[in-house]
Amino acid sequence: MEITLTPDYCCGGGHCGPMPGYFYECPHCDTETQARTGFELEEGDELKCCLCKESIKAIKKKTNFKFEFSLD
Repeated sequence: MEITLTPDYCCGGGHCGPMPGYFYECPHCDTETQARTGFELEEGDELKCCLCKESIKAIKKKTNFKFEFSLD
């Protein structure tokens, strides 16, 4: 399944790194949600929905913010 992520950039406080997370539409609960990463997403990384707690795994990077995911 292909998902386009919206980056959630740092607030400038310096405590969360250059990119602390992403907003995306969770395929498990069908809700726009957020996952905090603290780093840029790479193939093999997982995002965990802060609402339903289910994860998706990035299996192929298509662009900086578009990935193919598998449901875990």
